[in-house]
Amino acid sequence: MRSTAALAAGITAALAACITTDQDVLSVGVPLTACSEVAMRTSDNQACSFTDVCAEPDPTDPGCCQTFVSCQAGLLQFDRYCTTDCQACRDDSQCVAGRQICDGNTCVACRGPAECPPCDPGLVPLTRNGCATCQCAPPSECTDGTMSCDGSPTSICYPGMVCAPGCVPGDPGCCANVCAERGCPSPAPLGCDTICTDPGCDPGNCITTACECVGARWECTGSCGTPTGMCFQPVVR
Repeated sequence: MRSTAALAAGITAALAACITTDQDVLSVGVPLTACSEVAMRTSDNQACSFTDVCAEPDPTDPGCCQTFVSCQAGLLQFDRYCTTDCQACRDDSQCVAGRQICDGNTCVACRGPAECPPCDPGLVPLTRNGCATCQCAPPSECTDGTMSCDGSPTSICYPGMVCAPGCVPGDPGCCANVCAERGCPSPAPLGCDTICTDPGCDPGNCITTACECVGARWECTGSCGTPTGMCFQPVVR
C-alpha cells in the first residue's frame, strides 16, 4: 500500500498539470503594440501594450466626434469626444443655407470673400447652398436662382455643365444654368472651355459666355476666361 505522503504528492502533481499560465480571460487576439494596429483590431477587448493615445473617427458620428483609444492595464479603453456645436452632414442640404456648406461630413462656415481670387470680367462666383465658392462662371440665366425662365413661354431652364465642386443636384445657384428654347440636350455648355477669336484673348484661354439652342444643338459665343477643364464646346457663333 502506498504511503499517505506518496498519495498526496501524486495528487499535487496531477493538479499542477491542469493549471495554465494566469492571464486576463477578457482579452482577445494578439496584443496590439502601436496606434497603427488599433484600426485592425479583431475585438474591442483585445490586449495591448502601447503608451500613446490613438484618435479615430467615431463610427456613429464621424463628422463631429472622435474616439480616443488608450491602453489601460493591458486592455483597450475607448473614450468618445464630440466637438461643441458641430453639425454632421452628408451633403449641403443638411447645413444652414447661406451660412454653411458640407465639407468632409461636417457643416462648415461659408468662405469669406478674401479666400478666393477675383473672377475674370463678366464672370461671377458660383454658389453652393447660398455660399459663394471659388468657381467662376457666366451668371446663371434662370430667374432668381430658380430653375425657371421669364420671357419667352417656349424657353426652359437647362442646368449647366459647369458647376461648383461638391454641388447637390437641384441646387439652383450651383451651376451656370441657361434659359433657351426647348429641344437641346441637357446640361447646357455655358462656361465650358472653347476656342475664340477675340483679339485680346489667348486662344487657349476662352470659355463660352452665351449659348442658344438652334436646331436642337447648342451654338455658343466665346470670350476671354480661365478654362475650367469641366467640358469643351467647339461650336461657336
